[in-house]
Amino acid sequence: MPGRTAPPTEIAPATDLPPLSKQLLALRTRVRTVLKGYYGKALNSHDNDPWEAMHGMLAYGVHSRIHDGSANGRLITSVGWLCYNKPCKGQTLLYVTPSGELRAKYGGGLQ
Repeated sequence: MPGRTAPPTEIAPATDLPPLSKQLLALRTRVRTVLKGYYGKALNSHDNDPWEAMHGMLAYGVHSRIHDGSANGRLITSVGWLCYNKPCKGQTLLYVTPSGELRAKYGGGLQ
């Protein structure tokens, strides 16, 4: 689909680690398959809250994407969306105190 990038599939191997066992190789394949399946199901800022957006970033890092406004909206990086304090499910993540300090909100859907 236009606008989508594939998640990274290969990570440079560490040279000082022993080779993976057959069981770990099989598990790695299964985990990659699951991550690939979910990667195509991006969240959207109308239905998903900041907590969900942040947890999507745990799996995909900077490759995590969120749809702007609806499931059919423009795909945007989740990191950028939250850093620019864009709303998710009507909630913004950050605020500025009266003394000018940047703070993160906490509570349901935020942390």
